[in-house]
Amino acid sequence: MSNFDFLTVSIPEVHQNALKAESALRIDAPMAAIYSRITLEQLIDYLYRVRSIPLPYGKVDATLNERLRNPEFLRLITVPALTTKMHLIRRIGNDAAHGKRITPQAAAQAVLDLHHLLIWAVRYHCPHEINIDPRTVFDLAKVPHIQGTAPKPKTSKELIQLAEELEETRKTHQAQLAQKDAENKALQERLAQLEERLKHTFTGTASTDIRDYDEAQTRAALIDYELEAAGWDIAAKNLREVPVPDIPIRKDGTLGTGSADYVLWGVDGKPLAVIEAKRTKRDPSEGQYQAELYARGLYAHYGVYPVIITTNGADHTLWDKWEHNPNGKPGYPPRAILAFPTRDDLERMHARRNAKSLKNAPISEALVDRPYQIRAVRAVGNAFDEENRRRALLVMATGTGKTRTSMAIVKMLSDAGWVKNTLFLADRIYLVTQAVNAFRGQFKTELSVVNLLTDKNASGRVYGCTYPTIMSLIDQRKFSPGFFDLIIVDEAHRSVYAKYRQIFEYFDSLVVGLTATPKDEVDRDTYALFELNKGEPTDHYPLETAVAEGYLVPPRGISLGTEFLTEGIRYDSLTDEEKEKWDLIDWDEETDEKPTHIEPQLLNTYLFNQQTVDHVINELMTRGHRVENGNKLGKTIIFAHNQNHAQYLKARFDALYPHYGGSFARVITHSTERAQALIDDFSDPQKMPQVAISVDMLDTGVDVPEVLNLVFFKAVRSYAKYWQMIGRGTRLCPDIFGPGAHKQDFLVFDCCRNIEFFNNELATAEGTIQKSQAARTLETTLALLTALDSPGNSQVAEADYQVLRSAVVQQLRGFVCSLNTESPFIRKHLTAVQALSSENVWSTKLDAQSQAHMLSLAELGGNIGDGSPEARTFDLTVRTLQLDLVEGNSAAAAKRLERIRDIAVALTELIDRVPAIEKQKAHLDYVLSEAWNEQVSLARLEAIREDVRGIIHLLPKHERKVFYTDFADTTFESVEAQIQTNTTSTVDPTEFEAKIAHRMRTLMGMAVVQKARDGYALTEEDEQELDAAFVASGEFTVTDILTMHESHPNLGLFLRSIMGMSLEAVQEHLKVFIQEDATEEQIRLVTMLTDALVKHGTVEPASIFGEPYVDTRQPDYTWLGDIAATVQALNQGIPQNT
Repeated sequence: MSNFDFLTVSIPEVHQNALKAESALRIDAPMAAIYSRITLEQLIDYLYRVRSIPLPYGKVDATLNERLRNPEFLRLITVPALTTKMHLIRRIGNDAAHGKRITPQAAAQAVLDLHHLLIWAVRYHCPHEINIDPRTVFDLAKVPHIQGTAPKPKTSKELIQLAEELEETRKTHQAQLAQKDAENKALQERLAQLEERLKHTFTGTASTDIRDYDEAQTRAALIDYELEAAGWDIAAKNLREVPVPDIPIRKDGTLGTGSADYVLWGVDGKPLAVIEAKRTKRDPSEGQYQAELYARGLYAHYGVYPVIITTNGADHTLWDKWEHNPNGKPGYPPRAILAFPTRDDLERMHARRNAKSLKNAPISEALVDRPYQIRAVRAVGNAFDEENRRRALLVMATGTGKTRTSMAIVKMLSDAGWVKNTLFLADRIYLVTQAVNAFRGQFKTELSVVNLLTDKNASGRVYGCTYPTIMSLIDQRKFSPGFFDLIIVDEAHRSVYAKYRQIFEYFDSLVVGLTATPKDEVDRDTYALFELNKGEPTDHYPLETAVAEGYLVPPRGISLGTEFLTEGIRYDSLTDEEKEKWDLIDWDEETDEKPTHIEPQLLNTYLFNQQTVDHVINELMTRGHRVENGNKLGKTIIFAHNQNHAQYLKARFDALYPHYGGSFARVITHSTERAQALIDDFSDPQKMPQVAISVDMLDTGVDVPEVLNLVFFKAVRSYAKYWQMIGRGTRLCPDIFGPGAHKQDFLVFDCCRNIEFFNNELATAEGTIQKSQAARTLETTLALLTALDSPGNSQVAEADYQVLRSAVVQQLRGFVCSLNTESPFIRKHLTAVQALSSENVWSTKLDAQSQAHMLSLAELGGNIGDGSPEARTFDLTVRTLQLDLVEGNSAAAAKRLERIRDIAVALTELIDRVPAIEKQKAHLDYVLSEAWNEQVSLARLEAIREDVRGIIHLLPKHERKVFYTDFADTTFESVEAQIQTNTTSTVDPTEFEAKIAHRMRTLMGMAVVQKARDGYALTEEDEQELDAAFVASGEFTVTDILTMHESHPNLGLFLRSIMGMSLEAVQEHLKVFIQEDATEEQIRLVTMLTDALVKHGTVEPASIFGEPYVDTRQPDYTWLGDIAATVQALNQGIPQNT
């Protein structure tokens, strides 16, 4: 007798391997695991065949994991625990096949789960009438006892060979499936008959059936797997259900023996951690008090207070409570973790309880000898020790020694026993290389240093890495959550928070952030990442203080101007000869339209004028700081707009100064071969080049003290980037002009009014981060589903509703099921993933919690559709159109219909040359017909999306044409421009602006306030009226008013930046840009711009020419220029009567 006898008639093809799994259970755990996986794979093949499920992505050799995550397959699964069981069997089978240790308990769980799955498959997916009781349980007594000596366990090599044989068998089996169409048809007919008879049975036994997939068992299996992944022996006798005597077991305080779910033990036999498991639907923190009782009981017996971990199988919470600690420290509050700690992690956690105090810990003077550096190191120590924080943020001007300061922090914490392993993170490869070399040069053999970019398998004490690479290594479980005791984040800013926050959620470590961005300009999210109030870093050392104390040199600005750089190129202003040249330019091959005005923002983007560029180069060569008794231009960085601009600058430099032989100025960008070698040469005072022309690459991290000149040949509108670029010249350089003649300042040649922009504080420190296309598609698709299920969608035909809802559900649920739940990054969302994996959730209107679950997954950044980037863009366009049609938004729908028609036109032009496009001719003809209007069937639209998305990538890629001109450009006199380096403030700007915003809300009825919000300029009388109202409130002094005016000369702009603009006013100002022939992209841009102006009150005009506003291949630069000019006028304030 066997537990799997029911398979002989029902699914005989899996019977033999199921028997092997069962038979191996008592004698060979790895073999039981492997045969369980083999049986599972055969079962999945069987289900694909009898249910005619298409293979994922059409891959004949799709892996088991891919087939399990296939949305079409997942439609069979009504109970999420089934999927969990399948993946547990797959994982343990893979581990066994790769020679990993498999415990008898884990193997038994795999066979038990397999038994459950096979009963489910026979009941609902077998064409034979098999009467099997859904309550049937696996009977261990039926497992045969093998007499004699147990077989010798197979070696890793033998197990791997078996796995390879399995793979070959699977491929052969897959090839045979294609020959079984006739059998499939018969099976389908038989299944259809049986399903009618099973409906009543299924309904009547659903509650009983769920008992088969016991939630507690599944949760325990998940916890066991995660513990085993962290290196714990789940077969250890003292791991589970550990008795803990002398603890309160009743509400009246009666003492007795409790049973801790799990206890994790150290090598010395002392308890390192106690784990309390709660039901999946409960918050794991609910088990903290119970776990605390166990921890106290264990402490009473072992003298060690264990770390407290609570879990519901999906979410984990860790409480490092330092009870009875001799130094009196309380430990840390509970915090979420994404994976269980290893024994080494916990051993170091316990050791840290006895670490030395950091209050007077020695600070290496060999690393830091400047007072502000020592103060910064001490501030970090105070934050970690005295203030009991786990994160710190240092704001230090570029050139003040952030890397050396970080090395001193590492040494202090290491020597005091706080830190063993450190991770240094930077956003660029050369910054990581630079830091690794610095650490190696200083610590030599004291602390081994590893560059994870070049050696991912080396071990050491300090590791350098970029953000994307460490994300990948985390996904591979290369490092445990507690492996790093300290993470140093170089140039911590908002993009780190937005893109890579998951790194800091995974690693359970101390974190120190370093940034050169002035403290009042560091955005709120960055402060939040480091658990600090805005404007209150752990320590800061601003540029003006560093200059005053002689540790940096100040910048000296020179404003370079020409008519073109200031006003752009106007056709009407050209000479007749130049107009002829203008007319001969092939501006647009398709329409032959010629612009009448090139905006200054577009100059040096795609149009390069020789006289303009020559003027800037000649001014640099004439007025720039020079070395070698004035015979040679000092080291110089030119910040170019793009690659074409950089190459043109290089070409013009060589044309103007041919006697340098082409090596004096070099382009150094991410596109440059052997760029690092060129950077090294530029960093050497004795080598060429003297001029480095860069696009972004040299904005940060390049430390060349000899830099004497900077040329801003592009507009910069980011505070962080502006100060980083300025920082390229601030370093001291003794004797650069000769013995005793030191570097006193450096020159900043500004061609694009950057100095004026930042001096006037027109930039906003925060702004918004554009959501990724993947996130927008997910949110739009979810909104479409919600709209379809809304009571107000009665205008949608039933057939359209059924087709579209099914497709949308399949797309959303498919995205959920495609998420790799083995990834630590998914653990944070595991509850949402498990809830949304159930088909039942999608059968009716999503409730609020399910919608919130779905939206929370947007941050994962995954795409809810496969295919090319162009295909996913097309998905978003169609989904948005469908939403417009369901919601009755005719104007927006019309523009998107036109956009899709344009795509059809472009594809039709290729139809005779590309067979794949010819196959979709019927769809393309329909889109180009008169039937293509707002009455289009949603079902037809969905069919077009599904079929056409696969050929979108065949459209030719259009790059913006580059134009070179030689028009006469009027030059302005170059003048010195004061660069304001006072980046600190005696008044907290956040509190001050909040105070003003509060008062403004009480003054909303004033005409002057509404005037400002409507985008109009305030007169002197208006400002006086507003000043009087502020003072009359009693909250503001005259000094406050003067401070406000000094900081914000344009009071109307300041008020709009706080309160936003009124919606009606913005719509009135921008309505001229939405004409009948406006494209979908133009409508989208105006909508986004309206939202931004209403929310933030101001938008930088230059930003309109890039993301997020422009994402088309061929933007209308003339139209963009006009709208940018309007926004600039709104920023300044439009005179009332114009």
